[in-house]
Amino acid sequence: MLSATQVRFFREQGYLMVRGLLDAPLLGAAREAADAELARANDPARRLKWDIMEPGDTAVYRLSKMLDRGDAFRSIALHPRVSEVITGILGPDARVCTNRHNMLIAKAPRVGAPFHWHQDGFSWGHNNLVTLMVLLDPATMENGCLQIVPGIHRGYLANTPEGDLQWTMDMQDPEVQDLVSQWMPVEGEPGDAIFFHCLTPHSSPPNVSDKGRRSLSFAYVAQRDTWLHHPKKDPIDSIPLRG
Repeated sequence: MLSATQVRFFREQGYLMVRGLLDAPLLGAAREAADAELARANDPARRLKWDIMEPGDTAVYRLSKMLDRGDAFRSIALHPRVSEVITGILGPDARVCTNRHNMLIAKAPRVGAPFHWHQDGFSWGHNNLVTLMVLLDPATMENGCLQIVPGIHRGYLANTPEGDLQWTMDMQDPEVQDLVSQWMPVEGEPGDAIFFHCLTPHSSPPNVSDKGRRSLSFAYVAQRDTWLHHPKKDPIDSIPLRG
């Protein structure tokens, strides 16, 4: 059961770490299924249009539509412990999004590129979604773990560079520089999970290690919320979190 203390921590800090969210059988099934999907994507003849490669086609970086790629992934997104946390934060009408996140990130050894500081909420057209990131491999600073700025999410929207895709934070802005200086790493073990608010600034460094890092990410929304629409984004689609 999610405690009032945990809910308060999330509301104040914009994130919540849950250690050992997945048991060994489900974690093993997810890792095996991820191996199969990554192997398929590495074969150009079998690659799907939404499989994203690192620059130079050297390795898979992102797989999308994970809810449609097998029971192991769907079981994680709809897991009872996930439901407990998400409904504790968003309420009983929480749903899992099918077209926000719903992806696997794979940072290949010595190849995985950095991901710049950003807030999901701006580019998603919504300011009250919650992301779940589940680790399939150990996450360390060396292999490009998630980095966040805690406590900076309650109505804060950073400036974005002029002429950019309007999703990265403007690192030339002194206010943004000061904010990012307060970052913290989110390191963890396979099966650990972090829940974070869509306005929590986050990034990840490059993978400079000999070990890859894979993680699954799903986004959640309360059905009752007003859905804000980004002019270049499709409206949010979702399915019930609970049957």
